[in-house]
Amino acid sequence: MFDNFPKAVHQQGGNYYDDVKLDLKASHESIDSHEREKKNEVRSYIRSRFSYYLQGLLIKAKLYDSLVYLGVCRGWFTVFNDYWSNVIQGRPINVSEFFLLTHDYRKKQQHVKPLVWTSPEQHIDNWQVSNEFYNLLHSVRKIALRPIIARHLWKHVRSQGSILEYGCSLAPYYYCYRRFFSYKRCKWCVADIPNHAFHYAKHLYSSNHDVDFTTILESNFKTPLKNNDAIYDVIIL
Repeated sequence: MFDNFPKAVHQQGGNYYDDVKLDLKASHESIDSHEREKKNEVRSYIRSRFSYYLQGLLIKAKLYDSLVYLGVCRGWFTVFNDYWSNVIQGRPINVSEFFLLTHDYRKKQQHVKPLVWTSPEQHIDNWQVSNEFYNLLHSVRKIALRPIIARHLWKHVRSQGSILEYGCSLAPYYYCYRRFFSYKRCKWCVADIPNHAFHYAKHLYSSNHDVDFTTILESNFKTPLKNNDAIYDVIIL
């Protein structure tokens, strides 16, 4: 899936397993300039509803978490592992090692003093430090365990509507929409600073015809949507 995508750019030091240090500025610029074919793939209403209720039943019965941890429900991992291997060029891992790795990065993502947020540059830098690689793994784990989010939102989303997911990280709302509500044929814009999770989101969704990406940089930090004249029916913050 991602073998033809540009490789992530690594900084000096670190490794390709438990100390990944990405040059996110260069990595985002690389994927943003990469040409990819758009695909118009929409799940049918019946297939979407069946998948939604089956997923909900497994979660309500408290079975789903175990199925994910055991690697029985592993579609999320298959895709992430492709990204990990072909883009990050990480060392081989399995499902259980993914969760162990997430725990290792969580221990490293501890701030012992307050961070400075007084400028756009500092704001972006705070999210681009290597310890924030945990944010990517945490986001992947989150959509793996809870693919259905904001259950009551979707009945208010009209067909062929326009939706903005701002500060989206891995865009969990769009992820949920693609799995269970794509029959509504909405148009999406997902926006965030060039962080770790958004880098994966660009790989994960870049071939989808119904989503555009807005990268929030120092240059457009105050008005990132200035050149976007869309009128949104739903804005998710």
